[in-house]
Amino acid sequence: MLYDFQSLPDRRRAYSIKWNIGEEELPMFIADMDFKSAPAVCRAIRSKAALEAYGYHFVPPVFFEALADWFARRHHAAVKPEEILYCEGVMPAIGSVLRHLTAPGDKVVALSPVYHHFYSAARDNGRELVLCPLLYDADSKDYRIDVQALQAVLSDPKVKVLLFCNPHNPTGRVWDRETLSHLGSLCAKNDVFVVSDEIHADLTDPGVGYTPFFATDLVCKNISIVATSPSKSFNLAGLHTASLLIANERLREKVRAGLHADMIDEPNAFSVEASLAAYTESDDWLDELRAVLAVNKAFACRRLTEHCPGLKVRYPQASYLLWLDCSALTENADDLADFLREATGLVLTKGSVFLGNGRSFLRMNVACPTPMLEDGISRFIHGWRAYAESL
Repeated sequence: MLYDFQSLPDRRRAYSIKWNIGEEELPMFIADMDFKSAPAVCRAIRSKAALEAYGYHFVPPVFFEALADWFARRHHAAVKPEEILYCEGVMPAIGSVLRHLTAPGDKVVALSPVYHHFYSAARDNGRELVLCPLLYDADSKDYRIDVQALQAVLSDPKVKVLLFCNPHNPTGRVWDRETLSHLGSLCAKNDVFVVSDEIHADLTDPGVGYTPFFATDLVCKNISIVATSPSKSFNLAGLHTASLLIANERLREKVRAGLHADMIDEPNAFSVEASLAAYTESDDWLDELRAVLAVNKAFACRRLTEHCPGLKVRYPQASYLLWLDCSALTENADDLADFLREATGLVLTKGSVFLGNGRSFLRMNVACPTPMLEDGISRFIHGWRAYAESL
């Protein structure tokens, strides 16, 4: 192994949301990693910090060229530099899109369970949220789109946008090209555009590819706004850097105007250099990270399945988030999460926040060094057994 994925950065007193917890507690909830970022990224940030002057910045053409090359090299997808817009984050951008491309009272569709900030983005901006639950197969632990239900939802003329997650959060499912094409066709027939959050796309398992929504076919390309960022892949969430890929020029110019009006289209002092280092110098680091994550996920799935009777663990094809089906023990996983924190100090994400069938699920982040992972798994096993005995 060429890179260090076993050192745990001490973030307890670094104003980290994740580590703003009790001294004896262990955070495995919010989706950032407990690994150092890629060495090239760290060098770029240190070099910029050494200037000791942090004024206003712009996004240079080389940024857009680097991201276009990244998609061609990593995902075999063609995007032109001029089709890319810079923004301060995926969720700020989604909020801006809803404000400027839809009207108050318009309807926004989400396929639940899904990333919970989709819901607040719609509601906080005065749009009506419409949920179309995914279909869950408890035996295969897999989800699929309920096509008939979605057709009915999309036929409502007040529906203007579908918020989509590819790969899917919280389940880690990588949607196949056929599913994406069908989804795009349904949306296009009903004049609904798609905002696809693809922030976890670089973290597929080794050997597992992913299809960007815009690269699925011409229909998907014409109706989509694809959001991407190095934040998950390179542990840069605190730098607030992201991009929108929009091939449709008319749609792109509307979004560009909205981002500018909301003043979220300028970089901070470190985001450009960090992103460029990620996109141009860190392929080897990312490949090694993906291998480490695959090992962590396999270990966690095996241990949890062996030692927690009834627990169903979905192995994610992408990212580092395990989706734990606790329904054999309880239909109220919120109560289990509270118990785990109180009894063991382990902090997980309650599945109920993702809606859909999430009430009986928990989400666990396994992007951490081996000792922390082993500690977290042991705490979960102890807590699961203690909770079962308390029933």
